[in-house]
Amino acid sequence: MSDFWLRILGLDPSTIPDDATTAFFFAHPPRSWMVFVMLALLVGVVYGTVWLYRRETTSGAPMRARVWLAAVRSAVLILLLIILLGPALAINQHRDILPHVIVLVDDSASMTIRDRYADEDDAARVARFLNVDPAEVAADAPVRAELVRRLLADSDEKFLKDLARRGHVHVMKFAGDDPVAWGPVITMVSDEQAPPADAGEAPAARDTFEPRGRGTNLSRAIGVAARQKAGEPIAAIVVITDGQHNQGDNPVAAAAQAASRNIPVFTLGVGDAAEPRNIKVAQVWAPDSVFRDDPFVIEAQVEANGFGGNTVRVQLVATEAAADGSAGGEFAVDSEQVTFTGAQAERRLQFEYTPEEAGSFVFTVKVEPLAGEVLDNDNARSIPVKVLSDQARVLLVSGAPSWEYRMVATLLKRDKTVDLSCWLQTMDQDMRQEGNTVIDRLPSTPPELFEYDVVIFLDPDPAEFNEAWIEALEKFLADHAGGVMWVAGPKFTARFLTFSRTAVMRKLLPVQVGELSALDVETLVMTHPKDWPIEIAAEGADHVLMRLDKDPLANQQMWDVMPGIYWSFPVKRAKPGARVLAEHSNPRLRTRDGQRPLLVAGQYGPGRTVYMGFNGTWRWRKLGENFFDRYWVQAVRYLAEGRLLGEKKRGRISIDRDVYGIGSRVQVSAKLYDENFDPLGAEVVGAALSGPEGGEQTFELRAVPGQAGDFEGTVVATRVGLNEIVIHLAGGGEGPVRVSRQLTVEVPRVEFSDPRLNKPLLRELANKTTDQGGRYFEIDEAGALTEAIPDRSERIVVLRPPLELWDTSRPLILFLGLLTLEWALRKRLKMM
Repeated sequence: MSDFWLRILGLDPSTIPDDATTAFFFAHPPRSWMVFVMLALLVGVVYGTVWLYRRETTSGAPMRARVWLAAVRSAVLILLLIILLGPALAINQHRDILPHVIVLVDDSASMTIRDRYADEDDAARVARFLNVDPAEVAADAPVRAELVRRLLADSDEKFLKDLARRGHVHVMKFAGDDPVAWGPVITMVSDEQAPPADAGEAPAARDTFEPRGRGTNLSRAIGVAARQKAGEPIAAIVVITDGQHNQGDNPVAAAAQAASRNIPVFTLGVGDAAEPRNIKVAQVWAPDSVFRDDPFVIEAQVEANGFGGNTVRVQLVATEAAADGSAGGEFAVDSEQVTFTGAQAERRLQFEYTPEEAGSFVFTVKVEPLAGEVLDNDNARSIPVKVLSDQARVLLVSGAPSWEYRMVATLLKRDKTVDLSCWLQTMDQDMRQEGNTVIDRLPSTPPELFEYDVVIFLDPDPAEFNEAWIEALEKFLADHAGGVMWVAGPKFTARFLTFSRTAVMRKLLPVQVGELSALDVETLVMTHPKDWPIEIAAEGADHVLMRLDKDPLANQQMWDVMPGIYWSFPVKRAKPGARVLAEHSNPRLRTRDGQRPLLVAGQYGPGRTVYMGFNGTWRWRKLGENFFDRYWVQAVRYLAEGRLLGEKKRGRISIDRDVYGIGSRVQVSAKLYDENFDPLGAEVVGAALSGPEGGEQTFELRAVPGQAGDFEGTVVATRVGLNEIVIHLAGGGEGPVRVSRQLTVEVPRVEFSDPRLNKPLLRELANKTTDQGGRYFEIDEAGALTEAIPDRSERIVVLRPPLELWDTSRPLILFLGLLTLEWALRKRLKMM
């Protein structure tokens, strides 16, 4: 309809879009047989009007004038009929609706691998993509992430813009969690196309790509992408990855879900599918702390793949950490030439070292890189060790000359890291006590007691103790970070823990002792013909007291063959915060509080406590001295560390493990004390995580409600190597007190366990959506991928609300005008 007629009808042509089409129609037309009635009525009205005017003689008007009057009257009636039918103007627009293309880019650590492409066909593919000679590919070993960056960013994002011809392109990075948007939406919309609702996302640079995800979850990435645009069409999901999948559900099921939504999955493989050649230091074991001039062993497991017949040099080097946390110079400790036999081989090495100086050291086992290795960031692994300067001074108190006492005293006396003093309560006064430092009486004053680092009680007789002695022992733990071990026995323990002047000992132990019933007393003195195995508690498997071997499987096997126990002391449960290391396996001893605790480790202020509710460890010697010796030496060292490592300086930091993957969140717990060794009352404590090359990440530890002196917080590990968590506390006149804890940050191992391009998985994912058009493509076939995506754009008609013309004033004015014209003509005729 022309602008002229639109203006006649009272409409503004500028309100109608230029690309719209218009059509005139009636909003209230007659239906069915009413059409014929309407036509008959119209014809009848017109005919009747003309007939009446032709027959009219009273007006005296000529025939020509009467015809004009009839025409005007008919026009008025016809216009009235048209207005009643609801004349309207339909306005229609055509729009092209583009679907969405979701591009998933693998952001996991395996994308940092360099591939050498030993296969000529694979090297040729990458060479075509990079537009270089195949020999350069093998020599340069391109990084997977660089190939992805070149694909997405080079040539003004040509690949993404070609995809945009099929729909709005959303690029997302994924690793182990939900995929996240990466850069703005790319759309090739024209004026008549509808842009996506989120086309205005804040841009993010796609010209740099530094993957560091700790795992890969293809299932979650594809599942989230398929649900990304609810209610809107998705033309395709394009997955750019090396096919690593080490987290979550089976990704094939996620591809099947996409197929059920009629969404094709296209996979683009990046990387080398050939068997990788690599050498790595898989594990390193060493004690947490050792004594100066005491030899210890550092074990390492080195694994090689594809280097059969090669000989490499494995080195052990050490770095000393200064008191302020800075690293000193590196020095060589030992080295060994290792020859690998077979395509896949592993060697377990042992390095013995005798430290001559005390301090904090980091020992690193490293392998010289070989030509052709896939990875070079796993050729070294570090572990921190603290070297203690003093012998542990141990006071051993026993109520009787039991086999346990004899074996423990003999062992500790000959261990050169221990300075032992024994007090056998049944020894005659004129007889010499045992030990390296012989005493002639039980220490009775706090200064005498505080000379020791560890006090071990073997079922002691309470007759020789009083309130003052127990009070001094409490200060030994709370103020001087000493260590106390209580070994229960059937003769004196029940009396000691219930006797009025020594019952305070119950407060110091990490277990809750209930009131002893008659049944308990009876079981304490009765004989037990059956031995019951010691059951390792889940939370105690990795505790130093239970670590008879560094290998968890071998350690468990050693405990499985350990002789069982015949007698145990009844306690209710471990105290809050204490750690149950071993439990009784007899189901009849189970109560509502759980199985009976046998071995429990706890804290009393900065001091360490151990409760051993059974005896008879001397029988372990029949399996070899290592079982018995290692257990007791480790127990003494664990109890002494709190004092010798300086934990009496008012704090300790705990983390759930020693080694973290880069990007991991470290859960940090701290137990802190003020200058008076009372629990620190602050609400927030500042902390810092320092990396191997300097720089600090500051974070906060917040007080745990209801637990005085306990603080918790988290920090993300971002620097590979040895890191240290540091807390500085006010130290009064002595200056700030430094509390620290070391941890190792490394590249996630799971991403490099099998770094090959997983073509079978990527093909299977694409084949699940074959009916929808899904396919697998190589890196040099990116152009073909853009052409393979089906065209799912739709052309739709957008109906705008019709304009009903009778709502305007123009038809009404026209109608009134015609009536006025008829009246004027009739009046003029009467005047003639």
